[in-house]
Amino acid sequence: MPDYVTFRVRLHLELSGLVPGSYAFHDGALTILPQATSFPEVPTLTALTVSSLFLTFAPALIMMKLQGTLMDAERRSALQSWQLRQLLPDEASALAGAGAGPR
Repeated sequence: MPDYVTFRVRLHLELSGLVPGSYAFHDGALTILPQATSFPEVPTLTALTVSSLFLTFAPALIMMKLQGTLMDAERRSALQSWQLRQLLPDEASALAGAGAGPR
């Protein structure tokens, strides 16, 4: 059975009062009620805290690694460019620097 059919059947059963609701609205808050399992307070708060911290620090760590990789690539590129310039004779370097030469 497709998911949307399952969802609609469950929604109609909840709205008709045949099964307990999955959501409760009170004082401007939406509360998700567990139907298949319970959520013990300490493990649930621990899991939410750990996942929140992970989602805060993981992107920063990824960006730090990416920035380090980019700096290494730029350093290698500059070194390769310098090495190639060292291979050119002085006359070719002067022509290349002046913008003269075939295009």
